[in-house]
Amino acid sequence: MRDGVCPRCMADYQGHPALSRLDNRTEICPACGVAEALEIAGYNTALVNGLLAESGEYSESDEVADAQRDSRDTGSQHGAP
Repeated sequence: MRDGVCPRCMADYQGHPALSRLDNRTEICPACGVAEALEIAGYNTALVNGLLAESGEYSESDEVADAQRDSRDTGSQHGAP
């Protein structure tokens, strides 16, 4: 176990990191690991964030990171048919 800072939500965490499903290399906090898994499984990002917030595993800084990621994702889809 170790301490770390999650590059996805910028939160400090302790324990074993999760491996990001986006690149299979980046170590992220366990809460973001759960969020990525649920999002990839098709759950709505807002619902996932709400569930994690209720559990105390998610913070307002996570919402900022999600907004930044969503804006990047939306920008990459403009050229899609």
